[in-house]
Amino acid sequence: MKQPEDYSPFDILSIHQIERKKDNEFANQIADSQLADYANSTIREKIKKARKQGHKNWWKNEETPIAKLKEQLKEHVEKGDWVDVAIFAIMIQARECAWWDANNKKIPD
Repeated sequence: MKQPEDYSPFDILSIHQIERKKDNEFANQIADSQLADYANSTIREKIKKARKQGHKNWWKNEETPIAKLKEQLKEHVEKGDWVDVAIFAIMIQARECAWWDANNKKIPD
C-alpha cells in the first residue's frame, strides 16, 4: 500500500481518486503531506532568491524589527503574494516564539 510520501507534490487528481474510494482520512493525510512538502520547497526557493538579492537577517531584531516584518506581511497580503505572506508570517511566528522559555515565561529583550 502506498504511503502519503509516495505521491508526487500536489497530485490533486490522486487525492480525489483516493477520496472517491471512501478513504477520506488517507486522502487528507496525503493532501497535508503534499502541502507541507510544497510549502517547504516553495519557501526555500523564494528565500534563497531573496537572500541573493540582499534580503537577510530577518532574525536580527536590531536590523529587522518585528514591526517591520508585520508591515511587510500586510504589504504582501495587499499584493496577493501568498508565498511571501507565508514567509513573513512564519518569520514573525518564529521570532515571537523565540522570546518565550520552556515555562512559557517571556525572556527579557
